Amino acid sequence: MQFLTNIQSGTWLENLYPGVRCDIPAHVYQSTFSPNTQWSEIFAKGAEIRDYWQSRAKKHDVYKYVKLRHRVNEAEWDDSQSLWHLKVHDLEKDTTSTESFNFIITAIGRFNAWKLPDYPGLDDYKGLLRHTSNWDPTFDPTNKKIGVIGNGASGIQVVPSLQLVTKQVTHFVRNPTWIATSWAGDERTFEPQPYPAEQRQAFEDPETYLAFRKELEERYWRRFRAMIRDSSENEGLREVFIDVMKKRASKKPELLDGLIPDFAPHCRRLTPGPGYIEALTEDNVELVKTSIKQFTPSGIETVDGKKFDFDAIFCATGANTDLVPPFPIKARGVDLHEAWKPDGKWGFPYTYLGVATPGFPNLCR
Repeated sequence: MQFLTNIQSGTWLENLYPGVRCDIPAHVYQSTFSPNTQWSEIFAKGAEIRDYWQSRAKKHDVYKYVKLRHRVNEAEWDDSQSLWHLKVHDLEKDTTSTESFNFIITAIGRFNAWKLPDYPGLDDYKGLLRHTSNWDPTFDPTNKKIGVIGNGASGIQVVPSLQLVTKQVTHFVRNPTWIATSWAGDERTFEPQPYPAEQRQAFEDPETYLAFRKELEERYWRRFRAMIRDSSENEGLREVFIDVMKKRASKKPELLDGLIPDFAPHCRRLTPGPGYIEALTEDNVELVKTSIKQFTPSGIETVDGKKFDFDAIFCATGANTDLVPPFPIKARGVDLHEAWKPDGKWGFPYTYLGVATPGFPNLCR
């Protein structure tokens, strides 16, 4: 029996922007059956997490089951044979073939289809324009004038890193956001937090390491009731987070006007954002809450007529998260690539518990 999983490389391969790292400890953010006892930092950088997952794939001989540099162009179910037929393009040889499978698992992911904003004049801009998830590692931001659009997770991480080396960072935001504390008590700092050599050596003892992991995971995985509105665990978090944000913005308290959300904590993804608000208070960072009107050949114009010139603009504007598959998936006269679009047959990802779709045999998400 043959299975196919459409394997993607993951956020830690694609995201290379300065400051990218995990917001929870690496010893929690790993596979329980194949842990790494030797993480260099409490909150690992993206590259170290990428190396970890690639090392697990090598350790457990996953690569022999994987075809890299292949793109699925179409999947179609054949009732007469009870098989899925896939059109697969080999990107190295530039050839297309049809392969058949009993089952398909579409592990396509949600956050790898990065999306630039749709402001007028986007194509007119002459400087470097990139999404944060499409970072140019050859670009040197030193002494440059940089624009950053968006204050989601990547925007919050990249701004303080850029502030340290650029001439000017202008940060455009249109939504308030919570800057949170750790719910487990181990606060992340902007500076690296390496594990001492003696502690890493102690982790080589299986019993010592297991006890450490159990205690750490207990603090992280037993407090999910904080995400439930009006729960006792959620009560008071708003005041705690406001106090945190006020302390971090003490040099320029006016920055928080319009930046503190009116929705409850955990309504949207939280981030501790170490160094973010502090960076906004520095002289070479400007926070712009006025809406963007358009891009210009040299930068950005806001709706109040103010113009900004930049050497580069980075868009931390998220990804296409509508869950519509990027290629046709057809069965019994229905194509999920069309049916799940807002104007399609169902207009949304019609599934059973987000796993299986009626009328699409042996297809798992």
